[in-house]
Amino acid sequence: MGVPFILDLNMDDEARSRGILIDQEALSRILGIEVVKTVAIRKSGIDKLLKGIQHPRPSPIEVRYDDAIEGGARDISALLPEAFISRRALALMVLAGDESLKGWLHATSRTMSSRRSSGSARRCSPSTTILWDTLSTSGGSRRPMRSLPR
Repeated sequence: MGVPFILDLNMDDEARSRGILIDQEALSRILGIEVVKTVAIRKSGIDKLLKGIQHPRPSPIEVRYDDAIEGGARDISALLPEAFISRRALALMVLAGDESLKGWLHATSRTMSSRRSSGSARRCSPSTTILWDTLSTSGGSRRPMRSLPR
């Protein structure tokens, strides 16, 4: 989703004591990111974690959802302004009903309104438009979803 990160496998000692062994290097290769093992209460691996967070990178793995979700994400992405993470990631958060976006949606509603009036929203499916309207209502309050004609 375009978000740079590293993976911290904390409580490595607890995992090992239960017979859970994670191949850190293999996981790093598979995910395409840095993977660090730590035991936070002992400060073990913290130096590697601190070094790693200086240069996080996005994973090349891209999750694909069914056509309905991908279509909704594509429609909503077209309405979103540039942000600190990819538009697709934000669109998926909107589709999931992520409450943490309410303030951001409200703050950027002017930008979204101008995009909608310029025609971007005309390409949206009715369900996407209703969902968008629901999540971006002024003041961040949520209206109930309207049912769609079948």
